[in-house]
Amino acid sequence: MWSALGLLFAAVPPAAWWLLARTRQTGPVVAVALAAAAGALLAVQHGWTPVGRADAHLLYALVAVVLIVGGVLLERQQEGPGRDRWIRRRRAATGLLAAQLAVTLLGSLLYVLTTAEPSGPPSARDVPQLPPGLVELSQQTGCGTGNCFRLVVVGSTTGLSPAETARALGRPKETCRPNGLLLDRRKLCVGVRATEERVVLYVTLSGLLD
Repeated sequence: MWSALGLLFAAVPPAAWWLLARTRQTGPVVAVALAAAAGALLAVQHGWTPVGRADAHLLYALVAVVLIVGGVLLERQQEGPGRDRWIRRRRAATGLLAAQLAVTLLGSLLYVLTTAEPSGPPSARDVPQLPPGLVELSQQTGCGTGNCFRLVVVGSTTGLSPAETARALGRPKETCRPNGLLLDRRKLCVGVRATEERVVLYVTLSGLLD
């Protein structure tokens, strides 16, 4: 079901442009740009790229509107379908785009409201790649008060001590960033804790950035 809805969402802007295109010069150019954007969205929907799905859908809807409006402006002096036919097609295309944009903005608002606090541990993709000579010994996930975490116990294949292993990770201080590109403003932090016995690389996900 969700795959079908995703395909439908991606197909709306190309369908709208098919209704609006008036020339053989501008029409194909905008169509190719929309097809490329739709392909990128489908890649996100299928998990082939690490971009957040909510961000991708919002960006796609906005970029599609910009491309289509630009195409219409470029073609405004060109001949096309008869006036009555053009008005009907323009109304249909406008209705499609307006509905998609409204649903996208509403969905984006709901996404922001429902993800203000973490509901699960950070993704395994958020764990930084270990330098050569270091290996993952174990991994643990969980949630506490106001945040969720992923802990990776790191060891050395070359006999480094815990202190040396911690330095080899190259993270003297905790670093934080937004968890998403646009909508997900939860705080994702990465840092290292070292004791005399072990080194832990941690990733935490907490509430909205200050």
